[in-house]
Amino acid sequence: MFSRGLLGERLTRRKLIGVGLGFVGVAIVILERGVDASIQYVHGNLIIYVAVIAWGLYTVLGKRLITQYGPLDASAITLLTGTLIFLPIGILPALQFDYGSIGGWTWAQILYLGVITSVVAYLMWYYALARVEAGKVALFANLQPILTTVLAVVLLGQDITMQFVLGGALAILGVVIAQFG
Repeated sequence: MFSRGLLGERLTRRKLIGVGLGFVGVAIVILERGVDASIQYVHGNLIIYVAVIAWGLYTVLGKRLITQYGPLDASAITLLTGTLIFLPIGILPALQFDYGSIGGWTWAQILYLGVITSVVAYLMWYYALARVEAGKVALFANLQPILTTVLAVVLLGQDITMQFVLGGALAILGVVIAQFG
């Protein structure tokens, strides 16, 4: 919707169907373990909702950055801006932290998060965004809960439910349909 409103991208029937299927699929996966009305659950869902809206706007506005600067410079601008925004909040705890308490494996994990999930992932995201409509690229975020669940199965031994299979299939189908819309 943001890409339609801010970039003027076409909103076809296939895209709407794809978005709808993706949304239903993700909802099935997220709600497969039931609904909890506790304040923590509601608070967590509100944070996710705000994050989804922010990511949608980030993707659409990122399309403009790419047009002006290209994928590499847009990634650098994004990471530097994020660092500057976080610095006032994080500088004091960072200065007070005992870095000697962190072992080698933890440093490797931090390096992975910094390099792979930040620098490489953002470069790939902007590379895709430079070549495809923002609305189509943004739909791939629907795959995140699916991949998270797959990793929980592989790494933590969690069970796969029929609800997950159905929700995952709908989310993937929604992304595929929207890509060809």
